[in-house]
Amino acid sequence: MYSLYYYKVKRNYNEYMKPFFYLQNYKRFFKWIPVIWNDREWDYYFLFQILKHKFKKDSKYFKKYGIGANNKKIAREMRLCIELIDRIIKDEYCSDMLDKMDEKYGEFVLVSTDKVGYTSLTREKLKDNEELHEQYRKDTKKMVAHADYLREQDKEYLFDLLKKNIFHWWD
Repeated sequence: MYSLYYYKVKRNYNEYMKPFFYLQNYKRFFKWIPVIWNDREWDYYFLFQILKHKFKKDSKYFKKYGIGANNKKIAREMRLCIELIDRIIKDEYCSDMLDKMDEKYGEFVLVSTDKVGYTSLTREKLKDNEELHEQYRKDTKKMVAHADYLREQDKEYLFDLLKKNIFHWWD
């Protein structure tokens, strides 16, 4: 008798709540439309945008409604993933070094070449000084290598976090 009553109540509750679940699905759908609409197949940027959107939604959910013991930690880890994704997307690993290069070698200028109608892009202090060209090439190689190293660190940190936590965040 008790089980019969339980199933009646459960069925009535599910029938009552069904429209609300549909409303939540519609809300969720409309929040994803801009992300999916702007998705393209040709670059990692779009995959990172999808991951970022998912982590934003989930970290807010864990922070506000999480009932687990680690929900605040999980939200923090997801926000860290968002920050790493932002850094990888912005790709500003050379900006500080470019400012130093501007100080050392001057700003970029257009210089006319031997061919009529053609110009060359060079630095102010490199126009007439051939000795600085070799040092400039070395500095540029160092700058690019350092930027690649920083990008690789962020990428490894992001995917290590995912590899370590992906099956534990939603338990």
